[in-house]
Amino acid sequence: MGSFKICFIESCCILQVVLASLPPPRNVRVHSINLGATLQWDYEASATNVTYTATFIYKTGEVVEETACQGITERKCDLTKLLSVFGQYNFKVRAEQGIFTSPWVQSPRFSLELNTTIGPPSQVSVDTANGFLHVQLQDPVTNFKNKTLEDVYGSIEFNVRYWKDGEEEKTETTEEVNQRTFALTKLQSWTKYCVQAQVFIKAYNKRGEYSKAVCKTTTTNEKTPVWLIIGTLICSFLAFAALVLLLFYVGFNIYRLLHFAFPTCKLPEHFKQYLTDPPHSYVFLAMQNPNEPEEMCNEISIVCEESETIEMGENTQKSGVVSGEEFPQDQKECIQI
Repeated sequence: MGSFKICFIESCCILQVVLASLPPPRNVRVHSINLGATLQWDYEASATNVTYTATFIYKTGEVVEETACQGITERKCDLTKLLSVFGQYNFKVRAEQGIFTSPWVQSPRFSLELNTTIGPPSQVSVDTANGFLHVQLQDPVTNFKNKTLEDVYGSIEFNVRYWKDGEEEKTETTEEVNQRTFALTKLQSWTKYCVQAQVFIKAYNKRGEYSKAVCKTTTTNEKTPVWLIIGTLICSFLAFAALVLLLFYVGFNIYRLLHFAFPTCKLPEHFKQYLTDPPHSYVFLAMQNPNEPEEMCNEISIVCEESETIEMGENTQKSGVVSGEEFPQDQKECIQI
């Protein structure tokens, strides 16, 4: 009987030693971003065949403890679908290996609305026009029961900082912007600026993470002169008018060509016959005759009449001879008969 008691006591001592040899998890923490929550912990790297159980404790008039994950091999447990935004929670984790378990390890108190980390805006778009930078922001995406940050916190704002490329130490900040689309003014023309944005929840004085920098080069902020606008309009009108005239001219000539090639009216039959019959012109027949035609001549008589008067000094005589000389041949008038 005495020996049995001794053996039972020794077995209990051995069992306690074995139970105490299974180390507990370490660094139990909650990783939460944009209202999502994951319980994480560390454990011995050399441990094998070890599973874990995680529970959470909250108070609703009385203390309630529920199991979040049981018999898992991963060193994390997703709590997003189990928690309420406005609750206060404590989490416990222990390691298990067969019939052996480690002591429970408890995390610090956690509140989703207070302790979650707000991520950067899901998108930051920057465009440039008229010397300004036009910024467009989108809220961070949450996975908490299809709710947005505005559904939980009521309203959110943005802090925007910007600087010249290469001069980040001279950052300028525009705070508490409640619009998703706005413009950054008072910028230098043709200068590259970089922009970052973060969410700001004023009611909780909670600031999110900054987005990645987006860089754009500004353009000129000068307005287009009126004379340039009018000149452009006039030139455009003249070019259009010239194009219309050119198209009209080309079309008209094409129409004339088609009308000439394919006339709509037909020649009368007697015209066609006249044009197709061989020619009967005497001239044409004479040209076709190889024999030279016989010349026809008529005799012509030429009668010359001498000049009526010739003035010699103060006397005038009607004769063909003066002082026994005949008039030259070139002074005679000839009539051909």
